[in-house]
Amino acid sequence: NITVRNIYAENCRYAIDVQDHNRKVEINRNVLIDDVYALNCEWAVRTYNHRFGHENLTLSNITAEHCQKPMQVSNTDNVIIQNIRIIDHIGEGPAVNVSNCNMLIIKYVSIKKSSSKEAGILVKNCQDVTIDGLSLLEKTESLSSAVSYSLSKGKIFSNLQIHNVLAINVGDSGIILEKKDNKASLENYII
Repeated sequence: NITVRNIYAENCRYAIDVQDHNRKVEINRNVLIDDVYALNCEWAVRTYNHRFGHENLTLSNITAEHCQKPMQVSNTDNVIIQNIRIIDHIGEGPAVNVSNCNMLIIKYVSIKKSSSKEAGILVKNCQDVTIDGLSLLEKTESLSSAVSYSLSKGKIFSNLQIHNVLAINVGDSGIILEKKDNKASLENYII
């Protein structure tokens, strides 16, 4: 039960890092991170968790300016990511990178200026996902897509909803659904 608010970080590796140090006794549950401003950091928010039962993570009101990997979240269930502003993304990877998170909600993300050739939001191997409200503002033409939903594990995934994506002039497509494992499939989705 951890609440972290009002963080300003400049020239840091990360503004906030949530991790388990690969110890099964360090499970992160009921974590709220709110009002973060990261400037010139590698990550604004990163989770470096393993599949030990991490759950109930809320990330809200986060601004990442001139960061390489603004947001990376992994191996946590019941995640809410909302009110995210990414300005001048200088990294090679996605601005928002989420993997192995079930019951995931991403709401109200804006990206202004990005040099990445990857997706604005990459969601990989996640179940029960809602993405609602992504705006690619100015100078985001290098992004391959606004949203990429990728499956690389050979199992059935379901319940994907993607709404309200504004993606003008992206490199490939606004929204990409990608299957990297022939045994993977997606059921019950709305775009």
